[in-house]
Amino acid sequence: MADITCKNCGTVINIMKAQKGVVICPNCEIENDCSEQIYEHASSLMASAGNEISYKAAAEAFSRIEGYKDADMYRDNCLEQASICFKDATFLRAKTEMMKGDRAGLSFACHLLESISGWKDADEQLGICKMRLEALAGKGHDGSADNIYSPSNKGFLKKDRTSGNGIHTRIKNPSDNPVQSADLSSDNVDTNNEPLSGKTKKAAKEKNAAKAKKASKTVTTKNKKLNTIIIASCIGLALVGALVAVYFLVITPMLRYDEAMELINNGSYSDGYAILTELGRDEEINDNKRQRAQEYLEKEDYDKAYGLLGEVGDFEKANKSILERVSALVEEEKHSEAVALVGKYSFEGFDDMKLERAESLINDSEYDEAYILLSGNDSSAFKDKRNSIRNVSPTLRFLDKKKGDIVTFGELDIDGNTGNGSEKLEWKIIDEDGDSYLVLCESFIDALAFDGAAVGASWSKSLIRKVLNLSYFERAFSAKEKEIIIEKNVHADSNPSYETDPGTDSTSSLFILSCNELNRLLPDKSSRIISGSGSELATHNWWLRTPGVQNGNITFVDEEGNINLEGAPANMPFNVRPAMWVKKI
Repeated sequence: MADITCKNCGTVINIMKAQKGVVICPNCEIENDCSEQIYEHASSLMASAGNEISYKAAAEAFSRIEGYKDADMYRDNCLEQASICFKDATFLRAKTEMMKGDRAGLSFACHLLESISGWKDADEQLGICKMRLEALAGKGHDGSADNIYSPSNKGFLKKDRTSGNGIHTRIKNPSDNPVQSADLSSDNVDTNNEPLSGKTKKAAKEKNAAKAKKASKTVTTKNKKLNTIIIASCIGLALVGALVAVYFLVITPMLRYDEAMELINNGSYSDGYAILTELGRDEEINDNKRQRAQEYLEKEDYDKAYGLLGEVGDFEKANKSILERVSALVEEEKHSEAVALVGKYSFEGFDDMKLERAESLINDSEYDEAYILLSGNDSSAFKDKRNSIRNVSPTLRFLDKKKGDIVTFGELDIDGNTGNGSEKLEWKIIDEDGDSYLVLCESFIDALAFDGAAVGASWSKSLIRKVLNLSYFERAFSAKEKEIIIEKNVHADSNPSYETDPGTDSTSSLFILSCNELNRLLPDKSSRIISGSGSELATHNWWLRTPGVQNGNITFVDEEGNINLEGAPANMPFNVRPAMWVKKI
């Protein structure tokens, strides 16, 4: 969440412009407290942070609400984590550069390791790195030449640096030129190869022994140095192998992970999820989808929210959220939206939750919401519960109905016998328009004259209109039932065969059909005939509201279902079969 709405003028303001939890509206210059919104936003950033940049972003958000709740503590924690991420990344980068093995890579690695001295084994790695740099630079211990071991030469070669010609001068071992006979050994001859006397021979022998001992000591020292070099080389090779493993097993996945999170944060969810799947981090994909779903729920974008929850298999959360939303819609009397929501999604276990919730609501006499939850399912458990409360809540009588269905709605004493109380009225659905139905009473409710005078009669000024909307409307319906009856504009339809003045349009709750409406909605004559019940006349003729052949005549439907376009005098008593528009739910 990065925006709020100004409490004064409604302007949308970016909360990241806030200072100490307050942002000033650029339109009306009123201060708006957005501390809690920033706190939630910063907490979300901290929860999803995984690198130095993301932790610093969270810390920066917390710093905007200094002193609010525990924002200061979280800011410091985020900065500490950012520092750790920086040092880890620097350490891994140094190891990567060391793996290259060249002078540039090793030099850069030294620079990186020096910058995080004391972190993990950075100092030890720095020593190794410098040793390898010295080896590459060709520095020997004498400062002038490198000792290079050559088994084929049975000794060491020294490269002459001073000459610059790259020629190697061999240093002989004592055993390279064995004497061919004992008489010519160094113990028995002088420098001129002349035989020596006894005393002289003994001195020469001692002298040669001392030289041999010194030579042996020199060889031993050089062998020790050679062994050190060999061991160091082996360690170096092992380290290179370990660093290669670290690169491919640790560094590369981390870089790929950072790439995935950047894509996700930029809204490229498919590409980001593909990388996370490649890394085997499916649970993090699901966590991100749950987080996005929650954000969509807060924005009331239910399609996207429930779609994501379905993808991660979090059916229980989705189902609970739908039930909560249905309750809110019913409380706001948005029954159509509630029914649409119940029927739109069908997550695993939803039917069980709906039935359980409906039973609880019925026990609490909350019939509207219960009936909505029970709609759209024809299993016996749902149907039985639904039928048990169908007539308890009048506002839901027309739920799940369609054209041609009969609905019981309202009651009126129509049989003339006051001793048996009122009769329930039945209505046939004959048309629909958006969220409303046109219904026609299946009974004659009375026999009345259309108007008191035989001339100048029209529906808008008629006596029958007044009686229906003042007397019968009040007597037939409860307060709850009246809430779903729609007051509609009733057209003054002309006679299709005669040019009689039809009068003017009028607004009515109860009305009678016109010739045009009857032809369109009940074209079959048999559908216009009712067996008759209530206070009807011996004849089953019933009024329409269209004028007849002349002013003062009104059309009607005869006993065989035909429309009499010539009509009858308006002051004659015919049966009344009212119609009305009602809300579907």
